[in-house]
Amino acid sequence: MSDYLPADKALAIAQTIGEEFEKRLTDLGRYQIPPSQRNDAKSIACHRYQPPQNKPSECQLSMSIGVLITAYNTPIYYAQDLTEQLLKSAKARAKELKKHYHYYGGTVDFLVMKSVTMISSKIASFRKEGLTKSIKDNQKLKLHAAPYTLHELGGLLQTAAAIKESGFPRSQLYQIRSLLERGKNTAILNYRYFRVRLGSKEQQLLQQKFEDAWCQAKTNDGNLAPWMYLQSPEKKEEKSAIYETIWRELVDLYPFIEVTENVDAKIQDTDRLNVGAKHSGDNLST
Repeated sequence: MSDYLPADKALAIAQTIGEEFEKRLTDLGRYQIPPSQRNDAKSIACHRYQPPQNKPSECQLSMSIGVLITAYNTPIYYAQDLTEQLLKSAKARAKELKKHYHYYGGTVDFLVMKSVTMISSKIASFRKEGLTKSIKDNQKLKLHAAPYTLHELGGLLQTAAAIKESGFPRSQLYQIRSLLERGKNTAILNYRYFRVRLGSKEQQLLQQKFEDAWCQAKTNDGNLAPWMYLQSPEKKEEKSAIYETIWRELVDLYPFIEVTENVDAKIQDTDRLNVGAKHSGDNLST
């Protein structure tokens, strides 16, 4: 099913739809996860956003949602095709998390498309060829982090609002994004250089909402900002290191984020953007 929504509410609505879908079915006592299939610790551990989820999924049925934020004059057939690709990607992520982490919750994949020439064919190919870099020392860099779980999506919106509230200069946001593909260490050094030039209050906000929330190191108390270390459950013995980042998506969302007093994220009103969303509630069968 397709819906066309105002861009200023797109991701927040997607998150709400997914969460309410599960909540209402759970309240009705339907599609409860059998105790033999539950692994609460694992289903919570799958989230890359560290602030803990209130509780693990209790419902076997959930929604996968694809969201495309694009110009109002984008051809409908083109926007629909891309949105369907995003939905397919979100469903694949849900299937993977269910298999490896017993996660039954919803997933969302989204893309902010600035022009119709940005993607020539497939989103998967665009991400693999344009947003994945293999560099020295057997490192692979993923310059995106989508798709997201519903919990992660809420965290992404919170983080985007925190970065905007921190006063992080927009030009430097773009500069860090441009340096991501040059390597892990280059991006880390530049991020830290710009971070220390902020006020102490703003630095603390970034630390809490971005570094501690997303970028904690796996083997010590430090952080890898703006990177996250990705451990594939199927490739635990793999020697190459894979790092991914939410920075690109944060930059894409930055123009639309409105900061509120409690650092909740909302998309600003605009008359030049709209969104196409497709959602599916058949994760039970995937």
